Amino acid sequence: MTGDFNSDLLHPDTKAVKLLEFFKRNNFSQLVTKPTRKEALLDHVYCNPTFVLNVSVMEYNISDHKGLLFSMSIIRPKDKRIMIKYCDYNTVDYVKMILDFDNVDLSISNDVEASWTE
Repeated sequence: MTGDFNSDLLHPDTKAVKLLEFFKRNNFSQLVTKPTRKEALLDHVYCNPTFVLNVSVMEYNISDHKGLLFSMSIIRPKDKRIMIKYCDYNTVDYVKMILDFDNVDLSISNDVEASWTE
């Protein structure tokens, strides 16, 4: 989670302490260590540190805040392998298959109850 929290972590007040405690309880670390607006650290990056490789504070002339640049390492889980069964019709013994069909009872009964008990 990242953004302008308007809570100075270099000069923490009660609000800043509560904010840090909240994220710490939820296993997040605040990764910005340098001021992001004048002498205050108002812009934060909260994350599991194993995902963020580095955080840099960048100088910009378009805002009164400095920019944050960070890179993340996200590993996509591998797809589970699925066993697909199929019939190779090039090797089917069609004569045997036709003979097997002759032994299958394909009669249709109109009596549902009787069909369940057979």
